[in-house]
Amino acid sequence: MFILFMLALLWNSVAVASDSLFFSTLSVRDGLPSNIISAITQDKKDFIWIGTANGLARYDGYRFTTFKKGEPHSLPANEISSLLIDGDFIWVGTWKGLCKINTLSFKIEPVDLGSNNVIRTLYRDTSGNIWIGTATGVVRYRNGTVEEFNTQNSNLSHNTVRS
Repeated sequence: MFILFMLALLWNSVAVASDSLFFSTLSVRDGLPSNIISAITQDKKDFIWIGTANGLARYDGYRFTTFKKGEPHSLPANEISSLLIDGDFIWVGTWKGLCKINTLSFKIEPVDLGSNNVIRTLYRDTSGNIWIGTATGVVRYRNGTVEEFNTQNSNLSHNTVRS
């Protein structure tokens, strides 16, 4: 009987706590570059990075810092397709290429993948390899070296890799 009483008490406290959750909607009115969101991730300092159809935004809980194409050392395109946090870097996949941004200094480095410019998805494995799904196959990026896999040189059933 004591256990049932404790479970009932616990259930009531969970129900009360759930009533205190707060959600808000953020949009272009708040500084987001676009209301079309393609990717979201969080860095190790708890900043939220949001990939949109019109650039990348970092949200600190109060305001947005935006990153767009158009300046030297900028994004390859504004149409963000995927994001990946890797230590102090965020990998940013776009429809026209890939770059890395240092989350501390905001320095943007382009990543040359040859003709594999349409980035669909990004993944980091336990060995530190970055796997890049593109419209022309899969690319493994390891220590600055690019290795391509496609229907011609591997057992891929199709070259477009979405996830």
